[in-house]
Amino acid sequence: MGKNTDVLPFTEIVERVREIARVASENDKPRARGAVNDTYARKIPSEEDWGFLLVSSAISCTAPYTTGNASINTQDTLVGFFGGAVADSAMIGRLLKLNDNADVYTLIGFTNTTTMTVSPMLSSDVNVVNGAFTIFQPYYALAGDFDRFPKNGGLKFYQGGRITQVPEVRETPYYRDYVPNPSSVPQTCRILTMGTDGVPYVELQAPPSKAYNVGYDYLKRPTIMRETTAGTVTTSAGTTTVYFHGGARLGEMTTGMYLRVDAFGTAADSEWYRLIALSAANSTGTLQVAFSVSAAISAGYVVCHAPEYPVKVQPAILAGAITTITADQNDPLFQFHQSQYRETINDAKRTFKTRIYQQDVETINEEWMYRR
Repeated sequence: MGKNTDVLPFTEIVERVREIARVASENDKPRARGAVNDTYARKIPSEEDWGFLLVSSAISCTAPYTTGNASINTQDTLVGFFGGAVADSAMIGRLLKLNDNADVYTLIGFTNTTTMTVSPMLSSDVNVVNGAFTIFQPYYALAGDFDRFPKNGGLKFYQGGRITQVPEVRETPYYRDYVPNPSSVPQTCRILTMGTDGVPYVELQAPPSKAYNVGYDYLKRPTIMRETTAGTVTTSAGTTTVYFHGGARLGEMTTGMYLRVDAFGTAADSEWYRLIALSAANSTGTLQVAFSVSAAISAGYVVCHAPEYPVKVQPAILAGAITTITADQNDPLFQFHQSQYRETINDAKRTFKTRIYQQDVETINEEWMYRR
């Protein structure tokens, strides 16, 4: 930690990793940054279902469309809509179930308000003429930072003011229980591969029969940490306003990042100040607490992220990155920092796991003195 905060911002972690692992050359800086972010965003999140990475969101389900009738010839992909049915380009990607055909088809193209294209081609050897149909949407994008559901997790659906779990299932039960008929109550869900937008999708089974919201808890992917040092900064002791100039890139900064003026210390000697407001128009920032050291005039600085972890877990990023770098150097530091990493993670598991140990006795089988 720096001299005035117990938080470990990204730049300080990188600098301390380079010092301890003895990779202080300029060419090793990207290597240290990579080791820190790999530990932060991949290694530690995979250790456990951490409570500090657990967040909530919801999806808004789309009601099925059943107005009018549809016709399509055998071995064709062009479906026509009649009897008041109105096709829409927003329907692309949804599924089509024809009452006179056993299969389910994906709408892949929009021609006009009366014609769309499906895939695959109509499988039956009998044309569908003015038949009833259902267009439904079983697929919904999850949060952009979605990583995975917690263990035994899934979606949650409210019935009678109570939460009903919609569990995540694998392929065998999904295929066994699949039905194309929309239902007012989803039974299961499964995670699909990421779409072209880079976001994973969830499929509801059975698909929704009306518009409703389905909530879910999920473990998020930590935002990759970065830093910006372009330009210079000016500030005075006792003030919370900082002025960026000389080509500073405020577009690379966000509130919640930390500022350090390099002249007053680096690495473990850093003085860090959290930014709570930014004004690109005025090239200014506002600090959470007043700048407490001497004035800085056109000084070099760094603004960087801090880990989205509790303070007690952040040392694991430092130790984990050091072991990543020293593992291929036969460095005796490896064993020490590996034990430091494991000690921090084990302590965190007792405090920050999402599944809390329950000490209450639920049944007589759990009370070891019951039969004495």
